[in-house]
Amino acid sequence: MNNQTKKLLLFAATMATSLYADTIYDGFKLSGEVRGGYVNYYYGNEATDTTAFAIVGKLGVQTPKYGGFYGKVMGAGVYDFGLSNLDKQAKSHIFKITPDGSRSNFGILQELYLGYDNGKNEFKIGRNEFVSPMISKDDYYMFANSFETAGLTSRAFENMTLNAGYIHKMAGVWDSRSDGSNFRSMSDASMTTATNKGEANNAGIYYAGVDYKNGSHKLSVWEYYAKDLYNTLFAQYDYFGKGDGFAYNVGLQMMDFKEVGKLSKSATNIDTGVYAAQIDAKLDNGVLLNASVTKFGDGDGEQYVLGAWGGYAYYTKGFIFHFHEQNSFRNAAGYKLQAGYDFAKAGVGALVLNLRYTNFMLDNKYSIYGGKGQDSMKLYGAQLRYDFAKGAYCAATYEKGKLDYVRDFDGFRLIGGYKF
Repeated sequence: MNNQTKKLLLFAATMATSLYADTIYDGFKLSGEVRGGYVNYYYGNEATDTTAFAIVGKLGVQTPKYGGFYGKVMGAGVYDFGLSNLDKQAKSHIFKITPDGSRSNFGILQELYLGYDNGKNEFKIGRNEFVSPMISKDDYYMFANSFETAGLTSRAFENMTLNAGYIHKMAGVWDSRSDGSNFRSMSDASMTTATNKGEANNAGIYYAGVDYKNGSHKLSVWEYYAKDLYNTLFAQYDYFGKGDGFAYNVGLQMMDFKEVGKLSKSATNIDTGVYAAQIDAKLDNGVLLNASVTKFGDGDGEQYVLGAWGGYAYYTKGFIFHFHEQNSFRNAAGYKLQAGYDFAKAGVGALVLNLRYTNFMLDNKYSIYGGKGQDSMKLYGAQLRYDFAKGAYCAATYEKGKLDYVRDFDGFRLIGGYKF
């Protein structure tokens, strides 16, 4: 790790403890975050068991608007202070992977963009923490993804938001399947084979999306075209309602993945979908309830698309573990049951507890380990989160997994920080 990254972390930490105002000089805004995390993943295998401690620092400056134009620059870095064994980080996905396969601390220019906003239409070009259903910054772990984009967002029509643009590259050590500590093309960062990535020739992704909300109804439809890889169609409908002493949301979701271009002519096959429904309820007394069901398509290629590029819009997933624990989700079905409590209703403060049970019923014709078909993967999780005043937060998450013919595995994350 270079001295500049260390100075960035130190400066971000200093600002996080002392900064109050969001305006530093004549409309320029300073923002950032200091996030610390301890994680432990246990598989009963020395090659994959992982423990890590790290601090992430982010510091950025955004200009005021001049005739609607504005800009932002943000640097970020991760440092373990010598407390992590960087030779044993198979599962943490926090550090840079060096050419010899070892891990190291690193720094990155995470955001550098120019924007224009006239109140109804906004255009942004450059590096930024892009957010959409299937490609997103996914900022729930240690280090957020960032993307090189050129995109337009329009709110010129009542009840509707339109989005369109192009995503060239991404960085993100958690979600990129390339060197996530540097910006690489979206095709290189995909989960497809090395041959498919090479044939895509560093291609990016064109996207278009519409979000429509009117009263209790919301509809989102997004299209992503990854040239010479695959096309993704996302659609979600939500209905928001209220009853006597509770509020609820009923959602329906569909995702379709289909090979295109050169990949469609290769040995790789991608033709599958995900279909899901959920109900989420919040009772006035603080009780939180959520249930979802999901059916995965029987077509091939789910191993290349589920969770790619930071897209975790799926209703049915675990707190920590999702789709890649030595099995296949082809033709699988799953459901999630979650219960929690918002302790603010009891006067404790912004403390929330959630308990989650996820059961994936696998198709043993496709999900095979050691020559034996697997029938299920079950996840048991708990999360306790507290949001302090003025941007501070802390979350403790534990999850245990049970998968046929595989030793039980578990994960623990203790992550806290301060945003300013």
